[in-house]
Amino acid sequence: VLLESRRMTDAIISPLIQLFAKLFFIICVCIGLIVIEPVITLFGILIFSLSYVFTYYAVSNQLKKNDKRLTESSLKRTKILTESLSGIKDIIFNSNQEFFTKEFKETNRKFAMSQALNNIISLGPKYIIEFIIFSSIISLIILMLKFNSPNINDFLPILSVFALVAIKIIPAFQIVYSSLSKIKGNISSFDVLKNDLIESRKPIKENLGNLERGFNFNKSIVFKDVFFSYPDEKEKVLKGINFEINKGEIIGFAGISGSGKSTILDLMIGFIDKNSGNILIDDKNIDEISIQSFREKIGLVQQDIFLLDGTIEENIIFGQNPKNITKQSIMDVVKIADLNDLIQKSPNGLKTIVGERGVQLSGGQKQRIAIARALYGNTNQILIFDEGTSALDGSTEKKVIHKITSLDDSPTIIMVAHRLSTLKRCDKIF
Repeated sequence: VLLESRRMTDAIISPLIQLFAKLFFIICVCIGLIVIEPVITLFGILIFSLSYVFTYYAVSNQLKKNDKRLTESSLKRTKILTESLSGIKDIIFNSNQEFFTKEFKETNRKFAMSQALNNIISLGPKYIIEFIIFSSIISLIILMLKFNSPNINDFLPILSVFALVAIKIIPAFQIVYSSLSKIKGNISSFDVLKNDLIESRKPIKENLGNLERGFNFNKSIVFKDVFFSYPDEKEKVLKGINFEINKGEIIGFAGISGSGKSTILDLMIGFIDKNSGNILIDDKNIDEISIQSFREKIGLVQQDIFLLDGTIEENIIFGQNPKNITKQSIMDVVKIADLNDLIQKSPNGLKTIVGERGVQLSGGQKQRIAIARALYGNTNQILIFDEGTSALDGSTEKKVIHKITSLDDSPTIIMVAHRLSTLKRCDKIF
């Protein structure tokens, strides 16, 4: 998106501003020349316009191809870089460096060639048309001198005016042509960003409903005949789902990959909207409540953990108001998440830097930090584990879940897992 935004700014918006400015200049100059010598002026305008229009249409197909190639290669470059950095260990282990390097170089070459060709096309006609115009003026003067035309003395001042104007107006015509070429050669960047631009203008829909701040989860979560499919997908991921989760229960969701377990959680949290059916929170439709107020009562632990490139403490409090932070409240969740050993062994304790995306931590340590984050700063009325303990060994997982369920106000726990041992403590398994 950043690359396409830059393309749109540099190759569409800026040229568009220049285009209108130079068109205004050309129109003003041409009006003045028509007053002085209408026939020659109109003839000159016709020649200039036809030259650039013919050239523009001659190269428009190539510009369109370059435009498509630029967008494709730009997206592919970003994709290769992202995948290469994300999978650097696998690439090194399998000795695939040469393959990915070659892919990037080839994609980068196509991008550079398309950009260079666009620049050549946008600048090319300038020199040809300058040569034609000034050759014509010089040839006309030579012919008039050779044949000793009686009108040459009268005509030379006008010719001088047109020659002087040509010096100024040719660059203006060239900028108009160049701007049109740049826009034509990069218009797909606007298509890429168009939907994002439209979405950014829409107001954020946060229905405050009847559940304001301070909402408490008191009864149940109910799915009634819920259907869901992802955009552009005909196949329904969820078909007529029905279940009920009561406050205080430990609930498990099991099933093969792709069966819709995580989708159910996303619907429950309000990340996505159902196609049909009803989702009831304490007998109120989820569409009628403040979803943000509901989320404030939920702790979420996912399999893929996002960590800041900061300290353990910063990753636990995760952007919450520093005024509300106390050392004791952090240590309470550290103890529940079984992070004591990590804190004690680290020279800087809670101030230990975890590295970008937790590169200095093991998978289990990352998940325990995520569990501490989910427990910190909320009332723990609902705790959701979306494969959130998959990186923990059986003993640690059992210990952490036992500590959570032993809290004075034990939360409702919803777990998605593949390991049957994880679901042993569940009251219900769907």
